Amino acid sequence: MSTIAPEAHVAALVLEEPGRARVFERFGIDYCCGGKTPLETACADRGLDVGEVIAALEEPRDREADDVDWTAVPVADLCKHIIDRHHAYLREELPLLGQLVDKVARAHGGSHPELVDVQAAFTALAGELEQHLAKEEEVLFPACVALEQGAAGGFPFGSVENPIRLMLHEHDEVAAGLARLRDLTNGFDPPVDACNSYRSMLDRLHVLETDTHRHVHEENNILFPRAVALEAAA
Repeated sequence: MSTIAPEAHVAALVLEEPGRARVFERFGIDYCCGGKTPLETACADRGLDVGEVIAALEEPRDREADDVDWTAVPVADLCKHIIDRHHAYLREELPLLGQLVDKVARAHGGSHPELVDVQAAFTALAGELEQHLAKEEEVLFPACVALEQGAAGGFPFGSVENPIRLMLHEHDEVAAGLARLRDLTNGFDPPVDACNSYRSMLDRLHVLETDTHRHVHEENNILFPRAVALEAAA
């Protein structure tokens, strides 16, 4: 008998077992920005059979390096992980991937005009992410750590919920940008005439999507609720 209820929220299922994120990635189910959606609704939205998804979620899986329970670590350690893992990855990868996207668009844009849109969508997404990281590191994360250390608020921006609200909005925009890239590339599936550079671009865009989903999940569904709870308790 299944132990997963169809009405369980998607994010809650990942919080219970982080490895389930890989299953949701496989089915294209949003567990970060759409984490408060019931599983049955998320499946219906994508035309999926909820029983099939539940069966996949309950299959035994080997633990991987990313399958960490971040709900069990201090807020300061979670912020450090996000900066050292996800922010560092983005700062290194975005410029390099941008160069590759430009190269592929120049070489193959004639036969694949959608690559011009891929180039524009990636450039917009990269710009949003670069500004977003700075806001988190300079404003929100220090406030989250201060709350854990006993601060009772009094921030220049007022309640911690104010910058969190902005970050949530920006996360939705990032999610829309990633979805746009997925649509333009047919799910990162290379065309038959794709060269190695073209295939590498698609692979790296897919990795960008997967890592950013993890990144946003750790903030939306773990860090931000804990910061709000700490401020309320103070």
